[in-house]
Amino acid sequence: LARHTRARFCSLTAGCCSRRGSRLWIADQALYAALPEDWTEYEADDGTSYYKNRATGQLVWQHPLSEEYCDLYAKMKVIDS
Repeated sequence: LARHTRARFCSLTAGCCSRRGSRLWIADQALYAALPEDWTEYEADDGTSYYKNRATGQLVWQHPLSEEYCDLYAKMKVIDS
């Protein structure tokens, strides 16, 4: 993964540990998540990753699964509270 992608997913680790367990596994899975079908990662001139969906032509600056992992983290944080 490109440097920007690593930084984005590593930010999930902030405060991941709780008294009832750890949510670090979410950040770990997010960091190594494979791209969904039809998505390709590219690198801009400045080294920033971006992603393109070959089927739709959609371009995004965050990993296509980023929001799903953030939602999972939020749900687990509530459960662990």
